[in-house]
Amino acid sequence: MLWWGELRSISQDILTPPIIAIASFMIGVYFVISCSGIATGIQFGGISLRSPSSKQERYIYGFIGLFLIILGIYCSIQMTPYREIAYDTCVYRGGDAKQIVADGYNVFLWSNSGDIKVLTQENKVLFNEGNDTKEIAPAGGVIYILKNNESVFAKYEFLSEHNPNDQKRKKYEGSGIKQIIPSGEILYILKNNGNIRKIVPTPNGGDDDKLVDRGTNTTQMTISGSFLYGLKKNGSVFESSPAINTTNYQFIHKIKDTLKISSDGETLYFIKYDGSTWMYRNQDDTVRAILDGHVARDVEAAAGIAYILTDDGEVFRYSMNSEIPLRHLNDEGTNMANIENIAAYGSEVFAISKVDHNVYMYSENIMERSD
Repeated sequence: MLWWGELRSISQDILTPPIIAIASFMIGVYFVISCSGIATGIQFGGISLRSPSSKQERYIYGFIGLFLIILGIYCSIQMTPYREIAYDTCVYRGGDAKQIVADGYNVFLWSNSGDIKVLTQENKVLFNEGNDTKEIAPAGGVIYILKNNESVFAKYEFLSEHNPNDQKRKKYEGSGIKQIIPSGEILYILKNNGNIRKIVPTPNGGDDDKLVDRGTNTTQMTISGSFLYGLKKNGSVFESSPAINTTNYQFIHKIKDTLKISSDGETLYFIKYDGSTWMYRNQDDTVRAILDGHVARDVEAAAGIAYILTDDGEVFRYSMNSEIPLRHLNDEGTNMANIENIAAYGSEVFAISKVDHNVYMYSENIMERSD
């Protein structure tokens, strides 16, 4: 259950050895001071703890106080380093998972039966799109559906219970669609010829179709905030800001060696031809390698954490703010192997297994002894 994973994580965040040691020592000091008559009592909201009034109570308070002080000192001496690990749990056992994708609010599953479900809402079934769907792409309550005939529909999941007649609306109909990327109610479409179009809702209920990039040979795009990043066929990467109505763009990675790109916040992640994974930070214009020696197939990022899926089906986690920035999750007691598709969800990553086609959630747990 998802709620159990969150409860476990919260409880272990609170009940860390340093906190237990400090709390035991401080409470022990209070009991010792109380039995000496210095403290008159303590109160937390409606709960109060009075000072001992008899000789027997003072002995009891003194014994408890000394025990807790010794316990606190013992815990601090015995305390060993703890490291971040991950534990895994199966969140979908249908055996027919085809695609999983996250939008920052929820994680969605598209199954071989055509069902589209919300994994973060106890596998709630939203609707069935049949077998003529090519790709789904959610964003903030809207799910965009690319059909095999290359029509694009918008499914407004939060309107479905209130206005069934407006659940689904055609956003674009054309040919030669290579990729769709949503940003809220704005949809970006990459065409096979390299053009990028922006579909924007209008006040009268229609859509405004704008050409935002006339460039050719663009093979992939990714959106992060107001920035759009594009990958050219020759392996170079450019950046533009179509959200503020500009079609100007600049190349941020001119070395022609990039195979795939992904973005999160002000950070762009890219996989090179040799399989290594790199990151580019917009705010300080720096480029650095984050995984080498493994052939990466995909990289997904959310909330400052990137998950890298390798060709051999294993997953690495990268976070600049962690004590150990790069970790191989399969080395930490999980079954993070034989994975074919991942979706980043902050400190959690959802993964489809190649073996049973079920979906597993790998969640961070900082309470594991490193010895």
